[in-house]
Amino acid sequence: MINELEQNLNNGTEKFFQDFLTKNSFILPFVIPTLMHSLDDVIYVGGKNASNSGGKYPDFVYSSGMSNISIVEIKTPTTPLVGKTTYRGDVYPVNSEITGAVIQGKVQKDALLKNFFTVAYKSVLHDKNVNDPDVFIIAGCYKDLIDDARKNSFDAYYDF
Repeated sequence: MINELEQNLNNGTEKFFQDFLTKNSFILPFVIPTLMHSLDDVIYVGGKNASNSGGKYPDFVYSSGMSNISIVEIKTPTTPLVGKTTYRGDVYPVNSEITGAVIQGKVQKDALLKNFFTVAYKSVLHDKNVNDPDVFIIAGCYKDLIDDARKNSFDAYYDF
């Protein structure tokens, strides 16, 4: 398993990592201790319109605590964490893939909160309470931040 992961650190295919983490479902709760167990492979959290489009499906939905849930969005280790050029001085903007993933996770959370009772009925969510689900983004590789300016910029965003 470790060899498979190491051999694919340069793999830019999100599906590979979704499949890898599904197959090795113990990894995410080990890395994010508040996660208890995966609820299902694909969970609809709401957002469809009358044309049956626009539905939101997070990469993973985990039970967290006794009755709450968490949403996990993954990208790949090759996802850049910061932009290639500075914004001003030694400040780097966060890469659009990261900000896009954050927005995606927040939109999924919003869809779940607005549609919870509808989507939970007769689903794996039926015994859950959704108060304020956590959203986790797993992306990029911190060691690819090659200097202090990039590290400080990403850390400032991460701590915000």
